[in-house]
Amino acid sequence: MPHRPVGGAAPTLTDESSAVVGTLLARQRERVGAALAAGGVPAERVAELAVFVVAVNQSLAVMSRAGASVEDLRSIARTAGEAVERAVVVGGS
Repeated sequence: MPHRPVGGAAPTLTDESSAVVGTLLARQRERVGAALAAGGVPAERVAELAVFVVAVNQSLAVMSRAGASVEDLRSIARTAGEAVERAVVVGGS
């Protein structure tokens, strides 16, 4: 059962759940990082872009479950993709 902080803030994860989620996010960052590296992203940019992509992905999942429109989700994904592309082009030149 999630912990509910004082003051009615959003629930937090138990220590055990937090550890599991941390492991899953690390694996996702590794997979995304490997894909970025295989796609020619400069090594010095891979880690930060992988964290960004994973963060956007997780945000999209939460927003989707909260009822965000398909149009909003697509807009966010498109904007994030463009940001990664710009980072790669600028970082790779």
